[in-house]
Amino acid sequence: MSRVHNLVDRIVPGAPSAHPLKATDPLLLSAEPFAFWGIQVTGTAGAFLTHSSITLTFDLTPYYLRKVRILNVAHTALVAYVRPRGLQTVRECLEHADVGPWLERVLAEEIVPVIADRAPEAEAFARATLDRFRNPFLNHSLSGIALNHETKVNTRLTPTLADYRARFGK
Repeated sequence: MSRVHNLVDRIVPGAPSAHPLKATDPLLLSAEPFAFWGIQVTGTAGAFLTHSSITLTFDLTPYYLRKVRILNVAHTALVAYVRPRGLQTVRECLEHADVGPWLERVLAEEIVPVIADRAPEAEAFARATLDRFRNPFLNHSLSGIALNHETKVNTRLTPTLADYRARFGK
């Protein structure tokens, strides 16, 4: 039996708060238009998979670093930083006069420099991630992101901090 390693990147915050189909469709979800599905292949395996959102690669590591260390770390850091401020959604955070610029600085000065040599286009991905977070049609709740927060801190923030300290000595 062979295993396929893959990585999905798409923000799916759940059911929309108001939608004409909400009363009749219990599976209704909202999702952002951005979609990325990375599939690690060997040889010609997966050659039949062609779609603009699918990337076939021999190594998922750069894509994993981009997604987990930029998008997921940003989410986890936001939850930790804004809890006492009463903000409810990711978009509210980006629109906040202090929080939005703070997150931009964290990504530009602390996250991207740690992975830029291992994750091509990390800076562009970080900018695109901030744009994705500003999507006015997604109500991405911080309470949902906060689920299992301690585990997320240990698997996302802690390794990023360790990498930063190893690279920059501070």
